[in-house]
Amino acid sequence: MANQAALAKGTITIGQWGGERELKWNFPPPSENSSIIEINIGYGEVVNSLSFKSIVHPTGKIVPSPKYGGEGDEEDQISIDGKQEYLTSITATTKNYKGHVVVESLTFNTSTNTKYGPYGPTTGTAIIVPIENGEITGFFGRATGGQHINAIGYYAKHHPK
Repeated sequence: MANQAALAKGTITIGQWGGERELKWNFPPPSENSSIIEINIGYGEVVNSLSFKSIVHPTGKIVPSPKYGGEGDEEDQISIDGKQEYLTSITATTKNYKGHVVVESLTFNTSTNTKYGPYGPTTGTAIIVPIENGEITGFFGRATGGQHINAIGYYAKHHPK
């Protein structure tokens, strides 16, 4: 999990759902004035990989993450405006897959009521954690090197409407 002392003022961590094994990964918000603007997801039977890009307001600096996990049967890229649109929640399912608990599917929801996903099947245990007047600004979790996303959690901050 993230180091709480290093988080931008007003940012909290929510969750980590999925398996406890494997390698930790972390993409915290680069500043208290940043937004996620891109999500790349690899998926098939489960979620295989994730990577992100944030924009720092007002400078416009783009901060990319490494790719976490492995290759998916399918890949998709989600583009989010960052000024008029921002991430408000995720929905996930987890399941036991080949002896490990992994993230089976992910759906991303935005402030414009746009729903991206689900990416992956949705037969596992559902995780839905709504946040009121919040914005998701980063992610953390665990990944099996080169194979799957085992767990996911996120960073959130208050976002006045």
